[in-house]
Amino acid sequence: MSPYSTTTTKPKRKNVFSSFLSALYYISSVGNFEARILWRSWLFRVFSILILAILVLFDLFGVLGIAGANAWPGRNLPGNIVYMNFFLFTIAQVIIAAFLSADFLGRERKMDTTEVFYTRPMSNFQYVLGKTWGAMMVFGGLNLLVIILSMVVTLLTPDTPFALSPFLFFLVVYSLPSLIFILGFSYVLMVLVRNQAVTFVLVLGFGATVLFYLENMHWGVWDFMGFFLPVHYSGFTGFSDLYAILEQRGGYVLLGCTGIVLTTLFLPRLPGGKRRSPALIGIAVLSLLVSGSFFYGIIDEGRNGLVLREEIRNNEGGLPDLPEAQIDSCFLDVKHIDNSLDCDAHLKISLFSETDSLKLALNSGFSVTAVAVNGGKAEFDHKSGILNIDITGGPGKMHSEITCRISYSGSPLNKTIYPFVDEEKRQMLSRFDPLVANKKYAFVESEFILLTSESGWYPKVAWKNYRQQPDFTNYKLTFNSENNLKAFSQGKSVVGDSMVEFINDQPLNALTLVAGRYSSSEIVVDSIKYQLATNVDNNLIANNFDQVADTIPSLIRNLKNQYERRLKLEYPFRRLKVIEVPVHFYSWLQPWRSGTDHIQPEMILLPEYGTGKWFLDINRTRNDFEEEAEQKGEEPLEEEVQARMFVTLAGNAFLFPRWQLFQSINERNMDEWNRIQVYPLYFFHAYQIREKGWPVFQIMLDEAIRSKSRKEFGNSWRQENDQYKGHLALKNKSLHQWLNNKNAGDTIARILNLTGVQFFAEISSASDEKDFIDRMHYPLKNYAFQRSSPAQWLNAIETPGDPEKKYRELIQKSQLPAFKFGTVQTSELRQKGKSQYMVSLPVDNEGWSDGVLDMQVTFLDLSENRGRSFSQWMYQNVENEENVALKTYVVPARSKVRIDMVYDELPRELEVNTGVARNIPPFYSFTLENFEYKGQENIEEGVFNVDSIVERSDEQNTFIVDNEDPGFLIDSRDEIRTLKDWWIQQESEKVKDYVRFRHWSPQPVWISSLGDKYFGEYLRSASLKASGNGEDRARWTGRISESGSYEVQVYIPVNLDVGWRNRNSKGSFKYTVFHANGKDEVDTPPVRERNGWVSLGRFYLDEGDAVVELSDKSDFPYVVADAVKWIKN
Repeated sequence: MSPYSTTTTKPKRKNVFSSFLSALYYISSVGNFEARILWRSWLFRVFSILILAILVLFDLFGVLGIAGANAWPGRNLPGNIVYMNFFLFTIAQVIIAAFLSADFLGRERKMDTTEVFYTRPMSNFQYVLGKTWGAMMVFGGLNLLVIILSMVVTLLTPDTPFALSPFLFFLVVYSLPSLIFILGFSYVLMVLVRNQAVTFVLVLGFGATVLFYLENMHWGVWDFMGFFLPVHYSGFTGFSDLYAILEQRGGYVLLGCTGIVLTTLFLPRLPGGKRRSPALIGIAVLSLLVSGSFFYGIIDEGRNGLVLREEIRNNEGGLPDLPEAQIDSCFLDVKHIDNSLDCDAHLKISLFSETDSLKLALNSGFSVTAVAVNGGKAEFDHKSGILNIDITGGPGKMHSEITCRISYSGSPLNKTIYPFVDEEKRQMLSRFDPLVANKKYAFVESEFILLTSESGWYPKVAWKNYRQQPDFTNYKLTFNSENNLKAFSQGKSVVGDSMVEFINDQPLNALTLVAGRYSSSEIVVDSIKYQLATNVDNNLIANNFDQVADTIPSLIRNLKNQYERRLKLEYPFRRLKVIEVPVHFYSWLQPWRSGTDHIQPEMILLPEYGTGKWFLDINRTRNDFEEEAEQKGEEPLEEEVQARMFVTLAGNAFLFPRWQLFQSINERNMDEWNRIQVYPLYFFHAYQIREKGWPVFQIMLDEAIRSKSRKEFGNSWRQENDQYKGHLALKNKSLHQWLNNKNAGDTIARILNLTGVQFFAEISSASDEKDFIDRMHYPLKNYAFQRSSPAQWLNAIETPGDPEKKYRELIQKSQLPAFKFGTVQTSELRQKGKSQYMVSLPVDNEGWSDGVLDMQVTFLDLSENRGRSFSQWMYQNVENEENVALKTYVVPARSKVRIDMVYDELPRELEVNTGVARNIPPFYSFTLENFEYKGQENIEEGVFNVDSIVERSDEQNTFIVDNEDPGFLIDSRDEIRTLKDWWIQQESEKVKDYVRFRHWSPQPVWISSLGDKYFGEYLRSASLKASGNGEDRARWTGRISESGSYEVQVYIPVNLDVGWRNRNSKGSFKYTVFHANGKDEVDTPPVRERNGWVSLGRFYLDEGDAVVELSDKSDFPYVVADAVKWIKN
């Protein structure tokens, strides 16, 4: 090497190092200056103070519950406090960062500081990076304040475990990527558009599009704020699917960096700036490609799941209609190693037919390594979750019983579990006020295992309906974990040196394995062993029920006896294990059952800390009882408070949930009240009534028994909404026709739930005991934990007639009963020296099918409960029997009857459920008052035939046009002139038949809604929309056969609800009546003061069409178009 080479190299190294230091200096200088400018901005200061004040107030009142406020139920979950704080903070941070970064050049011009930077020989890259660093310092400081606030509040919150990793995660992974992306996005838009206002509008528009339209679409790739990201933290498993989360957040970090680099390239040239660097162009392209690959990976993973589930559905569609074999016993030897299982399954199998192959279901996430049949090696194929085993054992060699050993390893693929759940439903978020958890159906991790039958972790005989009608099998499980996890499963546990064995007392239709870091306690009550297992760090239950150890057995006994008196069934197992599981565990309600996989044989899988559900909020329940005692001047005794807490929480969560099976969404779904209801242990996991195709009889009987446990009549809007769909479905097709529809699982489930209750109610009405359970002692006792058939059950029912024939007719019939009701009559009678009260209801069944009416009479005035705390109300829901009387009556087809009911107490209200009928909604309410005293009379209850149920009216001179009639029309403007018009048109395209009307936030388009307060002969509905400017109108057109004077009346539903802000509204509706002399506009009286049939006046009408219109212009929050009546004078 020449001496010249040496002398030229050293200065280069020195120059590179000096350039690096110079770049850092310029970046730091710009950053510090930018930070000062931002901090001096009043907008930033106001934002900072406002958002921090909101967080402090939320933490003080919502988390710590000062000043007697009811604290947020989700506060006890580890990491939830910091999650909620950053959830709120990040949204506000994005908005203010977008606004401030959109004017990153304008601030210097306004403050005359541009020359300071122009005189420095810095590059665009250094300038923009300095600007970014300044913004990051300021917003990073706010992020640190949020972290410190969250830490302090977490430490001050009782019974909330402290975990460090969520604080680091929400700072680095949740908040900062959103900030980096919005800075880069705003910078590059500002450079290209060169208008701060336009840039800000574009950024906000994109954010609004993500929040309100894109949401979780395409597996969450659009969610730059993390609003829909499942980042709930679990004390068992930490963050679920962390790789996917990092991939999504990393993509937005790189997109933000791409925007920053592109800004340096497109920024107007600064004096002294160098030419555009090819290196920066390369960095921008590389960053964009890598971020794109991250997002593509997320979408590709989601599409892969779609393909796998479609393959499973197609594969299972080709399975036999009935099982060709049955697994009599299954011994499982499971070894847990890191994130995998090594399993050996030893099966004894009975074959039902001659076959050369055995089809078993086993999750495709497992790799099958060996299969042996009768001790010899067997060929096999494992594809799409079906294990196909060659069992010929040689030419012509067949066996009625075989043994089979299967060795396999791996873990279940979550994306292949629940393959028959609708894909749109599958992407629904698992939100918890309003935080988002992941939806995982199985866990095999180094520190935690959770496997249910639906995860396919052990082999089962595969046939077309093996998921609907699982076999009962004798199971034995041996489990060993290299991490010494505490394990739980069904049966008696025998703990060895390095393993635990579970031996079952009876066959089971599902097997579960849970293992983790648990602490557990157990108690035996009336020969049943109860066990509670919670996370080792969860002291919430132990700290709040430490004074009732001696009382708990009697509390459990009383709750169990009360529940079983209603069901008239006994708990069929010897154990009940309540096991806490991660917040990420999710289970779907399948159409063929009334429970989810949160309920397993002998097990209730309790969501972590109750998942923040307010009906499992221990602290709120405690506060309510203590405050109520203090208000009464009593000293709250800790033991009494804990006992009432136990009854309230256990009773309402496990036994008597106030809400029912369905939510008000478009799909059938399990409400959180029922997710951990114990009822499936009494029936679904104890009986199997097998049929080819849908298990119709089992579903019907399941729902009929479950309905007996309800502590209410069931006419809340949640249940009504779903029952309406079932009724409407039967209005169009028979049950038999629906059963042949392969894609109508949810609809079939709704119908079977309705028909099941009615079918067995009719059986009850024919028995002396008035309860079908009393007629089913034999099958309930003898068919538990084994396969049976509908014929066996129906033949064993001791009831008049032929129940099996009625069952067949129920499936085939297309006619429905149709009820009309007359005026209810009330009277007070004297019998044997005491007063009794008779309620008489005239009923006309105009349908061609017998109908069943469920009558509920309420004696307690609900106003007497006012002023009581929520927890006290929930406690009474469990502890007290309802002050109601239930009776069931059968009304023959094409008959008019009077139903007389006699009570010893003064009844206040009568509610009638018409069941499966043309009456939609099926609920009718009658206020009982003005009891006429009739003295001494003979009293006889029952159903009596009558000639007429209503007073005759002159029908020829009165006619009605309802909103369901052909004469009703909606005249809505379709022209699009503004953005609002476009939005309204989009909303109108979403409208389906009969949706729920939001009175607190009325829909801007006409919708049809069902309700028991609307008018209708059988179908009671109305058309409603938010009040407008008068351009939308509803029109009724009737046919007048004779000219003359007519009174025009309109039907206004009673008790129209409004939101809080309109609670004092005295608005009216504006009608236009067309008559012989033109038209008159008529305003009704205030609709909340005058309702029912309201007269618009008398008008002379010519023969022909009579027209009445309702304008959508109103000072009431919305308008209701129901029915119009013309009465000839």
